[in-house]
Amino acid sequence: MIILAGCSRGAFARTTEEACWEQATTGDGAAAAKRPLTTRDLVRLRDIGSVYPLPGAPMFTVSPDGKEIAFQVRQADPDHNRYCLGVFISSVHSPGLAREIDHGGDLLLDRSDQLGRANLAVGTPRTITPKWAPDGTWLAFLKRVDGITQVWRVQADGSGSRPLTDSSADIDDFAIGRDGTTLVYVSRPDIMQARSDIETEGNTGFHYDERFFPSASSNPFPRSGITKRYDALDLRTNHTMVATQPQIAELSDTVPQGYVAAPRARGGRPVWRITPNTGFPARSRLAIENAAGSIMECSAAACLGEQSVMWSSPDLQRIYFIRREGWAASITVIYVWEPGSDRTRPIYRTTDLLYDCVAPQDESICVIEGSVQPRRIVKFTEDFKDATILFDPNPEFAGLATGRIERLKWTNIFGLEVFGDIVYPTDYNRAKRYPLVITQYTSRGFLRGGTGDEVPIQALANRGFAVLSLQRPSPLPLARGAQDAYEVDRMLLRDLRDRRSVLSAIESAVEGLVRRGIVDKGRIGISGLSDGSSTVQFAALNSNIFAAGSVSGCCWEPNQEVVLGQAIGNHFKRSGWPRLSDSSNRIWDRLSISKNARRVRFPILMQMADEEYLMALQSFTALKEAGKPVDLFVFPDEHHFKWQASHRQAVYDRNVAWFEFWLKAKIPVSGPFAVEAKRWEAMKLAERRGPG
Repeated sequence: MIILAGCSRGAFARTTEEACWEQATTGDGAAAAKRPLTTRDLVRLRDIGSVYPLPGAPMFTVSPDGKEIAFQVRQADPDHNRYCLGVFISSVHSPGLAREIDHGGDLLLDRSDQLGRANLAVGTPRTITPKWAPDGTWLAFLKRVDGITQVWRVQADGSGSRPLTDSSADIDDFAIGRDGTTLVYVSRPDIMQARSDIETEGNTGFHYDERFFPSASSNPFPRSGITKRYDALDLRTNHTMVATQPQIAELSDTVPQGYVAAPRARGGRPVWRITPNTGFPARSRLAIENAAGSIMECSAAACLGEQSVMWSSPDLQRIYFIRREGWAASITVIYVWEPGSDRTRPIYRTTDLLYDCVAPQDESICVIEGSVQPRRIVKFTEDFKDATILFDPNPEFAGLATGRIERLKWTNIFGLEVFGDIVYPTDYNRAKRYPLVITQYTSRGFLRGGTGDEVPIQALANRGFAVLSLQRPSPLPLARGAQDAYEVDRMLLRDLRDRRSVLSAIESAVEGLVRRGIVDKGRIGISGLSDGSSTVQFAALNSNIFAAGSVSGCCWEPNQEVVLGQAIGNHFKRSGWPRLSDSSNRIWDRLSISKNARRVRFPILMQMADEEYLMALQSFTALKEAGKPVDLFVFPDEHHFKWQASHRQAVYDRNVAWFEFWLKAKIPVSGPFAVEAKRWEAMKLAERRGPG
């Protein structure tokens, strides 16, 4: 059982003038009958960290004395289209207890420079990492209020919080000095100047160049490479000055060239040495950097591989690292290496995902999530034989009905190993065959909604669907010998071998499920975002097993470089895609919906971000002209991944309604989809009548 300290007064049941957290209930979920899980339950899950965590941004931090951990929790509120945000502290030695020390602020999104354009968002929430002062009495973290991101200070006892900085530009990152008297932070105020310059340029007309992303905006974007500004705040005098090089080094924590570092441990740290001339992707070898800066490498075979999660005991006598092994690399294995030895040993195997492990003492603390278990913070014993849940943000999830999950393993037409998970309907009856919905393109960790989180897996299971969650087969075996990412893309594009590989993986799995008597072969739906959308598009023209599809981030078409701009267009050309001026190309004969609209074999729902919907219009228009069932919805102020709470709820619900209509002939007579269902019924009748 997880106890949420102060739940009735704060934590997850705040009773302020703007009540935010939804009440959390506790209990083991097994004693009472479980209620059906709904789309709202999935939207309202409380999350720790980014959906797709990035290196260098840990989801939690450990206090200097090793007794407490701090982290941010967020919860979507679709009714008010907002997020509840709070910073919490939990005890390492009193599992389940957590107290909120700060709340409020706006959701921060991950941003990065992409293809020459600065500070672009893809829609994923940013991991907010609270950082402890050396004496452990207060923490600092990034918080966005009134349209600006500053560094805030919060007392560890929850007695109050306030902004530390007063920057005119968003602060990107910060560090607390080792003595606790200085705060070093980085911003890019020149972005604001670049935007002002662009506005001025508009007075005489913008020159169309690689700054443009036409699908997202009719204005150019600031160029990447904008200078970072480093400032230092003296916390004793509240005086700000330009940061010195030693102060900047505390923030950047540089490592020798050719190495990638884990977070610094006491007196040193584990690092990966990038191994040169090994093709693409680059491989690396585990090593240890001591306090003096010298490096000792691990010569064991297990220490050679792709970069992975790694951490160390406080005395650096044990280095832990994670490898993926087994069928299609579906197993997470933790190894331990003792520097000075050339041997490693595996100590833990699981199909769960682990993130951000640290070992403040002899025990390791990790964020973990399983296929039917949302993310939690767990403490493992030194040998990983026992685990204790330190914090579960969703204790009531155990009281919801979920479909049984079975891990599947198979091969595709290229002989590649593939794995995925079949989620059974919650009311599964061996005597029945069920409609199937396929989600893509990862099946590691918590099975929530596929990549992009748009198709609510367990909500569908609670409505009588089977769901196949596919882990996309790695494309790299199909591009052996490639020396860079562009060569990989060119090799995969030949004869559309990568698209054929993924489609074959899906068709083989479906054939097996039909053969086992689980799935009705006439009621199979397929969904996907981004790369998953590409698979749906390819299936619409090259497969006959599907009855309905749903996409986001669609579609590959001859006009793609027009709507995406010169920067992405040049990237596509280097990757082997045909130019717009090419009169004909065999790629489009097998992939383009607009050129083959009458061959599309199933209805397609498109739910697009406003900055991407132009990508879908060529396909959508051709399908409409061909009399094919298609529907398109555009969500404002969205990116590649939809982040707004109300939009996430709508996307979930519409996907459920779409697949219930086409796979179960269920027509809602009331509610938000009643009007849409009438339109879909008209599409069905028009398709039966045929052209004209």
